[in-house]
Amino acid sequence: MIFTGDSYTADIDFVNKEKQQIIFPNPVSDDVTIGNGQLAIGSEIKIVDALGKEVYSAISKTSTLRLQVSSLSSGIYFLKINSGESYQTTKLMKM
Repeated sequence: MIFTGDSYTADIDFVNKEKQQIIFPNPVSDDVTIGNGQLAIGSEIKIVDALGKEVYSAISKTSTLRLQVSSLSSGIYFLKINSGESYQTTKLMKM
């Protein structure tokens, strides 16, 4: 935890290295693939923008998920995966 004037910030790594999901390509322009056979079925998938607004939400039905993100504006997003056993947040850059 770091104190900067009148506020605290925390540097937290949400990635479980043993269960790290494969996400490609990143940066992405049209379609992004999540899992590559390693995504837990029933995982909750969310994409949120830099302000925290949810722009996509789904439950995985397979161990690999392909999302079409061409409708998203260019910028930085965060892909959140909650499998019930682990939680991962990954930065996703939309071109």
